[in-house]
Amino acid sequence: MTDEASMIVATADRVGRKRWTVEASGRTYRFQRVSWWRSEELLVADGRPVGSVRRVSRWRSDAVADLPDLPLPLQVFVVVVVMTMWDAQAAAAAGG
Repeated sequence: MTDEASMIVATADRVGRKRWTVEASGRTYRFQRVSWWRSEELLVADGRPVGSVRRVSRWRSDAVADLPDLPLPLQVFVVVVVMTMWDAQAAAAAGG
């Protein structure tokens, strides 16, 4: 994610893996997939879940995010990253 001056303000690394990260404002936020069978990613701090992004239904693209302590622009970035990941996984499964 970049700002108005095209400066990088957030990056996501290893998206699609079991564990992946987002870096922003000098902090690293750790995420973890719940399971292969559920469309849910957990925000983890100190080894425990403190937030999540999950798909509302297997047949709909709606998602619900509960990402306390993340600034709103970063919450939007995380949701977009997760939904893009889910779309890519669905396309790969349909094509393979």
